[in-house]
Amino acid sequence: MLLKKLLVNAIINPLTAILKVKNGELIKNTFFMQIFHDLYNEIIQLFPELDSKIVLNEIIRICRNTENNESSMLKDITLQRKTEIDAIVGYILELAKEKNVQLPLTNMVYGMIKGMEKRGIE
Repeated sequence: MLLKKLLVNAIINPLTAILKVKNGELIKNTFFMQIFHDLYNEIIQLFPELDSKIVLNEIIRICRNTENNESSMLKDITLQRKTEIDAIVGYILELAKEKNVQLPLTNMVYGMIKGMEKRGIE
């Protein structure tokens, strides 16, 4: 359950913050949905113990059920506050490093949020 929550937050939070959209837009906009899938497919490889289709459907269901919500990371970026990117995506990147797995999209998303944080805090 904690891994699923981690994946939900690693996909929805940074993407909504970067794209500046509400949760539902990630699955309504075909271009955003492709990014969503690409990021998901990259991250899920770290967790072979999870059923990737079930987890994907769960994340989509959460986007659908919270379609009008702004993620906490989007709110933090909007209010120029520090986000939880290190605890969420930073953790995934550390795990990938331990497993010697390259996650270029995840690394890019992490850098984008960190850059947005820095711009807001300075």
